[in-house]
Amino acid sequence: MMGRCQATRQLRAVWWRVVVIGFLVLALAACTPLQSSRFEKHWADGDAVWLAGQTVDCNGSSTHCARQHLFKGVACLQLAPTAPAPATQYACAARQLHQGLTLHPTWKSPADQVYYQQQLCEALEKLHPLQSGEAAGRTLEQLGQAAKTLYRLEPESVAAIYYLASLRLRQAEPDLGAISTGTRLPVCNRLNRALNRVLAVMTADPETRPGWDQFAEKYDQLVFHLGVALRTAGCR
Repeated sequence: MMGRCQATRQLRAVWWRVVVIGFLVLALAACTPLQSSRFEKHWADGDAVWLAGQTVDCNGSSTHCARQHLFKGVACLQLAPTAPAPATQYACAARQLHQGLTLHPTWKSPADQVYYQQQLCEALEKLHPLQSGEAAGRTLEQLGQAAKTLYRLEPESVAAIYYLASLRLRQAEPDLGAISTGTRLPVCNRLNRALNRVLAVMTADPETRPGWDQFAEKYDQLVFHLGVALRTAGCR
């Protein structure tokens, strides 16, 4: 009788552990319909402050969970330029957008995937100059991965070519201060290729470059900085 009672208690203990583990898995990996509906409402209202202030705990591969991360990421990106600590908001944007893109199972609209991938590139590009050392190096590496993914999703697009050219400039900048005869040629080649691609977009037929208006100023600034880099490196 005593042995039977002990076995029963052990079974109950195992059952409760299974229940607790199941609850924790659901809490961490899933998001409730109420949570999703709140995020969707504030997203529709354009309430970036509310979205950026939320904690997104879910990590399940579902559209609802992914969209919470993506909404928060875009909100952090929108608030960053006027935030007291822009780097914190850009880092939030990069982290949340990457998480949302990773968790999103399928995309009914390829344009939505391109949009969020572009936002990730923007967050990383803005974050990089606000960092130094290893952190800046990691961000530059992430920008390279994000820009290449954007190019695969939308080859030869205005956005993809811009971020790839910006990447080439940022990769070359650390070498410009100590340029030598041996390193000048490869650096100049990379910068010239980037500049030529940028100029090709700028001089193309407007009908072949959708999204140009959003990037026109960025292209002007990039051409200027590429020119400065070429002159600093002594490129011909």
